[in-house]
Amino acid sequence: MRSVEERLATIEETLKSIHETLQRIETQVTRTNGRVGKLEIWRGLLTGGILVLAATVVPIFLDIVKK
Repeated sequence: MRSVEERLATIEETLKSIHETLQRIETQVTRTNGRVGKLEIWRGLLTGGILVLAATVVPIFLDIVKK
C-alpha cells in the first residue's frame, strides 16, 4: 500500500496537470474568440444582404412574370 505522502504527491501532480491543461484551453479560447465574433458579424451582414435582395428582387420578378 502506498503511503499518504505518495498519494498526496500523485494528487498534486494530477492537479498540476489539470491546471496546465485549463490554462492552455483558456489561452486558445481567448485567441479564437475574436475570429468567432468576426464570423458572426459577417454572417449577420450576409443574412441582411440576402433579405434586402429578396425584398427588392422578388416583387420585381413577380411583377414581370404576371405580365
